[in-house]
Amino acid sequence: MKRMNPTWMAMVASLASTQGFATDIQIGHFIDAPVTGLYYETSSKLSGYTQQGQFEFKDGDEVHFYLGSSNQHKLLATVAAQEVVTPNLASTTPSKSLNMVRLLLGIDTKPNREDLIKLDSDWLSSDKVQGLLKALDLNSLPENLSVSDKPLASVQEAAKHLESSQQYIEQNFTSKQVLTAPVDVKLVNTILKRRDWRGNLCFYDTARRDEPNYRGPIGSTTYKIVDGGMILYPDVGDYYGSDDGSVSSCEVNVSQSYQEQEFEKIDDYSDWGGLIACAHTGCTHRDLNGFDIEDFDDEGDWKYRTVAISYNTTTKLLTQKSQGLGKKAQVEHDNLTEHLWFTSAVNEKQSIDFQGYWRQRNLASGDTRCLYIADQRVMQSKNEACTRNRQNYTQDVTAEFGDMWWLSNDVGTASIEQLNSGVKWYASDNTPRYSLWEFLPTQKEWSDGKIYRRFQDIQVDQFGKQQARTTAVFELERLANDSWI
Repeated sequence: MKRMNPTWMAMVASLASTQGFATDIQIGHFIDAPVTGLYYETSSKLSGYTQQGQFEFKDGDEVHFYLGSSNQHKLLATVAAQEVVTPNLASTTPSKSLNMVRLLLGIDTKPNREDLIKLDSDWLSSDKVQGLLKALDLNSLPENLSVSDKPLASVQEAAKHLESSQQYIEQNFTSKQVLTAPVDVKLVNTILKRRDWRGNLCFYDTARRDEPNYRGPIGSTTYKIVDGGMILYPDVGDYYGSDDGSVSSCEVNVSQSYQEQEFEKIDDYSDWGGLIACAHTGCTHRDLNGFDIEDFDDEGDWKYRTVAISYNTTTKLLTQKSQGLGKKAQVEHDNLTEHLWFTSAVNEKQSIDFQGYWRQRNLASGDTRCLYIADQRVMQSKNEACTRNRQNYTQDVTAEFGDMWWLSNDVGTASIEQLNSGVKWYASDNTPRYSLWEFLPTQKEWSDGKIYRRFQDIQVDQFGKQQARTTAVFELERLANDSWI
């Protein structure tokens, strides 16, 4: 497998091709090795169990995968349906993709078959197993956890398995169809740092929101691939921390931002890998989707990490994730950095409009809250049924949604990077609280997707690494109909 360039320049979204909508049923494949026995439902009402990874869908479908036998059982992933779906494509969080693999390997009934994962839906559907599964947070799984009679695979084992799965995909699903050729297209790449090299979790601190040079863990670069090289435009940049410690390793250092337009000459595009390598010739599925374990000497700085890249043909969004795999002989430091990148064309990047009516559902208890968001306020309905009647929304609960830090802007919209950030916010008594937002667009119009809000406690494990223990998970969905119960 060819190495993917780990830098932001290897990841750019396409954003040129268009697709029509057909009613014919198509065949998709869920592959972490082909998975048999994974229950699925699509937005066009198709459902069943995967067989050798295969599932049915229609163009434009959203597909939900469950561990069990119904949509009341443990939700594994929700994605935009396409020919190949992988754990890498199914999450925006680096550790979550690997933990999804760890879990699937841990409940595989054919562990000696490396070319197949088989699930027992009857066993998975039992109340006891569902209780265990629903208590799991795939963003953070302990190393010694077990659901069946065997422990889950380690992070390193899961990474090697994903690498083997990528080789299987390349051998069986190689397409020469060009997805994009973004030459002379202005692109924006947004970077989220999820952990620093020590393993510390990175959060946007709402107490520092008004500081002019504070960007938290969110960086940004804007550029255009052209003949002979690449134009870099003024932007915040992607330089984190400072040598003197005045800027945290979780924080973008704006003193290192791009102040002027620059041109970087490129003699051989193939040296870059990823999108830059294929921009002039046309990027295929193989160019924009992949998983690799990097283990090499980069001019004296040894790289030992996972690198994943995925392109979604429905949302036209390219995502890349990297996760440090810890120490080894050539790596003496903790090596636990996690990054997440989103890339899209500047004129096609979509914001999510938060103005309007919403339903928030607690995924554990099923309790719902009906919300109306406008003018930087969050109002709750006095009725149990969610309606689009503004007069019903009389209770001001804005203080309970301090993690919606984007509401302070004048337009009331959130970006995809904001909706995938960790947030440190404060209760009315100034007690710090922690949330993690997760949003993976699954529709052509990004605002149609569901948003997940996780309340977290921050703990330190026996290895000195920060871990986030999820205490509650909420699903937010926009209210689109006249009434919604």
